[in-house]
Amino acid sequence: MSTYSDSDSDTDTDPTTGRRGRLRGRIGVAAAAVGLVAAAIVAGPGGSEEPLDPDGVGPRGLRGLVETLEHHDVAVDVSLDRPVDTSTSLFVPVDLLSTSRRESLLAWVADGGRLVVADAGSPLHDLAAAGAGFVDSIGPTTRAPACDGLPDVGEVTHAAWIGYEVPEEADDTCFPLGDEHAWLVTLPHGRGEIVALGSPDVFTNGLLDADDHAVLAAALLAPAPGDRVQFVPRPELGEGEVMLLDLVDPRVWHGLGVLLAAAVVAALARGRRLGQPVAERLPPVLPSIELTNSLAHLLQRAGRPDAVAERLRTDARAAVASAVGLPPDSEASRLAAAAEGRLGVAGADARLALGRGDPAAGEAGLVELQQAVLRVRRAATRQEPRTDTTAEAEAGAGGVATRTDEETER
Repeated sequence: MSTYSDSDSDTDTDPTTGRRGRLRGRIGVAAAAVGLVAAAIVAGPGGSEEPLDPDGVGPRGLRGLVETLEHHDVAVDVSLDRPVDTSTSLFVPVDLLSTSRRESLLAWVADGGRLVVADAGSPLHDLAAAGAGFVDSIGPTTRAPACDGLPDVGEVTHAAWIGYEVPEEADDTCFPLGDEHAWLVTLPHGRGEIVALGSPDVFTNGLLDADDHAVLAAALLAPAPGDRVQFVPRPELGEGEVMLLDLVDPRVWHGLGVLLAAAVVAALARGRRLGQPVAERLPPVLPSIELTNSLAHLLQRAGRPDAVAERLRTDARAAVASAVGLPPDSEASRLAAAAEGRLGVAGADARLALGRGDPAAGEAGLVELQQAVLRVRRAATRQEPRTDTTAEAEAGAGGVATRTDEETER
């Protein structure tokens, strides 16, 4: 296949002359590509910065390809609509089309058109794509076509070698990637054909002037001067399958991911850490009678026997009232009668422990009152009597407390 050659293959029968003509054609296309890509980048204003835009002047734009084709008398159109006739080659660098537009383009191909798709995920070719290999992921690598369909293309270098699984119905494959994958696959579709490329990088302004990239573009899109090629641009916002999130630059998502990771690290660094468990001694839980006796002991030491007696009787009245179901402020005589009749308390103990206003006669009287209160409380709470000789222990202690200070602390 000759690409923009100065010699006529129909009249030149000398193989040496044919090779020189193809060489001059390749050099001419490459030189034009270098000059036009440089001019497109320098021109800057008036172009688009959109990647893979036919009017894009950035490294990822396609204006250099458009001007290279126009320089060789190729008619270039940019439209989302299908071409009028099937003699025009159709180029889709990125497929964000709606389903209805895809169906329209495929119907045009079935009528005999030629479609070149450089989007590995496009449903137009419906091929299964495989990611680049380990070597290709490190950086750009160089490959040769290794096929009969691109005789003028020598080497192609880039880092986006995304391959397709080659189906049985494929007409041709170029740039093989292993035994079962290829970067370029040609498929029949009706009376036309679909050429699927794994990536469009070689056609961008940044790579078009490298190796035989311009020669490859000419061979696929417009093999001869006077041909027509139509670029399919991105649809307008809101049309097709262009979502709002598709408009966000990937670098924005990368930056947000870094910020989120930094926030998580900062939260972990400043967060509360659980240290080694510390054993904490809980305060002793004293029964009510022991608390009452302790308070009485303190009051006795303070020289207030009347207050000691009233404290003991108040605690006894509360226990009896709770046991028989009477209000705590009931009359002492009523509580004494209930304790004697319903709880089985001796009458003397009930009157002494529950009476009001009867002063205790010295320490001996306080000891007698405490013993009466203990008996009343045991009857009220159904507690078994203690086996030790409480009275003697308390008399030996020289006070009204029923337990020593050490026992109370424990």
